[in-house]
Amino acid sequence: MNAAVSSQVQKVLITGANGQVGYNLCRFFLEADVDVLGSARQSPLHSHYSRWKVLDLESPALEQDLFGLPKIDAIVHCAAFTDVNLCEKEKNRAFQINVISTGKLASLARARQIPLLYLSTDFVFEGNTGGYLENSQTYPKGYYSKTKLWGEKEVLKVEKGFVLRFTPLDHPFLLPHHKGGFLRMLQKASDENKSLRLFRDKTLSPVSSREIFETIFKILKADDFPRINHLACKEALSVLELGEIIQERLKLKLIIESSQWPDNDYASIRPRYSHLDSLHCPQKSVHEILTGILDP
Repeated sequence: MNAAVSSQVQKVLITGANGQVGYNLCRFFLEADVDVLGSARQSPLHSHYSRWKVLDLESPALEQDLFGLPKIDAIVHCAAFTDVNLCEKEKNRAFQINVISTGKLASLARARQIPLLYLSTDFVFEGNTGGYLENSQTYPKGYYSKTKLWGEKEVLKVEKGFVLRFTPLDHPFLLPHHKGGFLRMLQKASDENKSLRLFRDKTLSPVSSREIFETIFKILKADDFPRINHLACKEALSVLELGEIIQERLKLKLIIESSQWPDNDYASIRPRYSHLDSLHCPQKSVHEILTGILDP
């Protein structure tokens, strides 16, 4: 099923704007001359937002706060409870943040008849095969994964609700209070002369926030666009293969060791083969994605 969106988007609300993805999307929207209203549970931790609204997704007053917002033309919902292990221990909180608050954002989008773009995850799949398409059967394993899928369902109740599933690699613009993603983890290990053990039998197809923005921008400018979208690089890579590609690309001085996907609690709530494919979203090579991260 597709949905039509007006191309007259002048102001976008970004939730989770103090996080890496939200911050990078803010930077890209501003570069595209789109005004941004950033939001998070506290004040902005950087200076790129000229407009800001404190929104606590766990607050009983959230719906009132949302409906009191000034005019916006679209919502990009980045905020989430993403600690996979902690979600298993704090299920009520995970449900409130990832499902209930998403439903309230959906109510706002429905009332104002504006697009709601929801950042989801490859974790909605069981991970036994990989190569998942937008119409593949979902089967989340852990509670984090389940709440993200339930959040998707809230978004898809909205006429102009869109889901973007992806695996993050890293991002062009870094926040000082964030440690960065996979690429920066390798750089840090190299700087500290540490070795890393990476899975040889766990697959992924990661992208950066640049690819997320490009897809969001297409959705907002299109007359018609599919409701569920997979953002993925062209390759299905093991974590080990991805690490070796980055090591070679950056000439990192670190030792990468091969390890096997475990049979334990860690694996029981995470997909093993989680690389995505897409029926309609263009895909870049992982080298193109790395270039976009390293040379923003």
